[in-house]
Amino acid sequence: MDEPGEHKLILKKNGTSISYELRWYKDWASWNLISEDNFETILSGTATMPK
Repeated sequence: MDEPGEHKLILKKNGTSISYELRWYKDWASWNLISEDNFETILSGTATMPK
C-alpha cells in the first residue's frame, strides 16, 4: 500500500471535562499492520463540557 498511515482521535469523558488525544500511526493500526502501542501523540489536552 502507498497510503501514509492513519490518525486516531481518542476522547474520554472525565466528569464535566473531556480529554482528547490525536495519535499518528506510520501504518494501519486498525488493520493490524502496526502495533496499537506504536504511535506518536500529535495533540492532547482537556476541554470543559458546557452545562
